[in-house]
Amino acid sequence: MITVATLGDIHQAQLLRSYLQSEGIEADLPDEMTILNTWHLAHAIGGVRVQVVPQDLESAQHRTAEFLKNLDQPVVHRCPECDSTHTSDDNPARNWTLFGFVVVILIAVGIFAPVRPKYRCRDCQHSFYV
Repeated sequence: MITVATLGDIHQAQLLRSYLQSEGIEADLPDEMTILNTWHLAHAIGGVRVQVVPQDLESAQHRTAEFLKNLDQPVVHRCPECDSTHTSDDNPARNWTLFGFVVVILIAVGIFAPVRPKYRCRDCQHSFYV
């Protein structure tokens, strides 16, 4: 097999392999298990190699260049009303993340804060703190 690309990220290499295989090109990642088990050595061994059979080399090089070109392009969301690309993520659920964090902290402080003993009078049912 011949190396058609060497990538620094195992996930990108797996995507490229899947893309080549979907195009009918036999592709393999000989370093896949090494990188999955010792991910911190990925750059030491030179990245993740994507290899193809020699008869598919020219087609694989063309498809790989196409894949890598599309990989670096950011995702652009267009407004369906005016076709503008000046859009932003307006998800209100993200605001709840901070709220949830504050609630958890308040609960933790309430649970671990010293509790004043509360007493109740058995005659008049009045509750009071000492």
